[in-house]
Amino acid sequence: MPKGIEEDIPTGIRIFERKHMLAILFFVHSRGGCTRMELYNGVANNDRMPDKLGVLEEAGLITQHIDRNTRAVRIEMTDVGMEAMGHLLEVDRLIEQP
Repeated sequence: MPKGIEEDIPTGIRIFERKHMLAILFFVHSRGGCTRMELYNGVANNDRMPDKLGVLEEAGLITQHIDRNTRAVRIEMTDVGMEAMGHLLEVDRLIEQP
């Protein structure tokens, strides 16, 4: 039986196949962190967003915590997330080169 393309994609990269995953990372990165509400308003407001944030957090790319003053959930990039964004931005630069 031939090997499917899904078997060739590394496990860590598969999280980016889900809708909005890259948009979430770019949004959080470009703002130096944000609240969930800002993210929902800026990227997408659907019932799967908390699950997607959970996947990114489990992967070590973001953290979520409650701001003690506003009680809003804040989303921040981790060091791993920042490093991953550096690589993603490099890929973008390579693709955009004339």
